[in-house]
Amino acid sequence: MRYDNIGVMLMPTVFDKEKLRQVLKDFHTLTGMTCSVFDANFNQIIFYPNPMATLCAKIKSTPKGRMRCQSSDMQACIKAAEKRAPHTFTCHAGLMDTATPIIYAGEIIGYMMFGQAVDAEGKFADKAKVIEACKNYGLEEGVVDKLYDALLVVNREKIEAAANILHICASYLHLRQIVKVEKNELASSIEAYLDENLERPIRLEDLCKQFSVTKNQLYTLFHTYFKTTVTAYILLKRLERAKSLLAMTNLPISQISEQVGFADYNYFIRLFKKKTGYTPLQFRKKFPHEVIG
Repeated sequence: MRYDNIGVMLMPTVFDKEKLRQVLKDFHTLTGMTCSVFDANFNQIIFYPNPMATLCAKIKSTPKGRMRCQSSDMQACIKAAEKRAPHTFTCHAGLMDTATPIIYAGEIIGYMMFGQAVDAEGKFADKAKVIEACKNYGLEEGVVDKLYDALLVVNREKIEAAANILHICASYLHLRQIVKVEKNELASSIEAYLDENLERPIRLEDLCKQFSVTKNQLYTLFHTYFKTTVTAYILLKRLERAKSLLAMTNLPISQISEQVGFADYNYFIRLFKKKTGYTPLQFRKKFPHEVIG
């Protein structure tokens, strides 16, 4: 299973929000479903319509619900990236969603997602399961019951048709310059080098020697194209890779620690908790992901 180029943006990506909004509005007009765009780091750029489905808004109004939504979206995007095609799933609350990657020059530069809908066949989740799931967020059964009835009900045929349309839209975005990538050959080479060597110690001096640049040149390049320092960016990549491995594999946490470049297991645990609010084990247990295709 490959995790390179999943979870950390290869190059700075510019999103034209006004044009994106029109695309999402048109999609919503045709399907009735909520649609959103994420960058390669799983940050939501824009969604339509605004406000979102009331039940989802209620869930996201709680800290635990918001974290579960973010984790569910992230894992779905990872699956879509691996398939390089639309991926339909049930979220942590039991609603149907679909994610599809935005691909430019062979690289994943973002994701589109639609859903927040109810499965018409009730095969994967029904009202009782959604009500039970929402108890985790302190939502009363009567409130969830009413909000559930207000959600859009769709069958798998409609979901598959919408997924195909969205996949075409994702390809259209960079062709019309709605999503643009700022390219730099040296930054791309460094990015690829980091992906291939995350399990090894990576020193600033090693990067300078590998790419024949001075420290100042390296500092400038990282600030320009990655908007952060060298050390912070390497750490970000290691933690994002760790999240992916925790979410998508059953590898022992000690082995994951080694694979993402932390020789000190205890330091990895402390750092992961500091940056995410959860230990690796808590992260794996708290955010189970249910997949349907």
